[in-house]
Amino acid sequence: MLYGQLKSCSLFHNLEEKEVNCLCENAEVREYEKGQMILEFDEPIEDLGVIIHGKAEIFVKGNGTEEIKVQNLIKYEYFGETLFSNENEHFYYVRATEDCSIVFFDFDAFKNLYNKMPKAFSALLMNLLRFEYDRLRSSLGIIGRAKNETDLFIRMPLYGQAKRKIYTARERNIKLR
Repeated sequence: MLYGQLKSCSLFHNLEEKEVNCLCENAEVREYEKGQMILEFDEPIEDLGVIIHGKAEIFVKGNGTEEIKVQNLIKYEYFGETLFSNENEHFYYVRATEDCSIVFFDFDAFKNLYNKMPKAFSALLMNLLRFEYDRLRSSLGIIGRAKNETDLFIRMPLYGQAKRKIYTARERNIKLR
């Protein structure tokens, strides 16, 4: 099954083969060609996607047609974690930067794991929380390294566009080093 391809993904760290296979019962593998959109801005998040082959990127749109890359996604990285929140909105696009294969897990796949193997579900959520913590810590590190007040900006989603607003450190109440 898919276990051999997913066992190196941090989301499945410390999960046994039967636990990952339980999750994969409702999984779907989709293929994308380089340049193909995987997730559009206004599409609802219905799945969590794990790249098992190839690369993709997460980006937002700035003023006009400007694309602002947020993150490169490589093998075993994932997107769509807002599937677990009450919010179904997202403010980004995902596009294949080379041919790729992605395993998609819908919410029912996770409910199935929770019902059949609650300890495995708990371990999976802990892995997800660790990943989100590392992502947040990385973002805060970038802010903390800002050299002067004009280096700080926040991209604010507005009607499908990311607007750039400059804040001083005083306005954001952030202490610069």
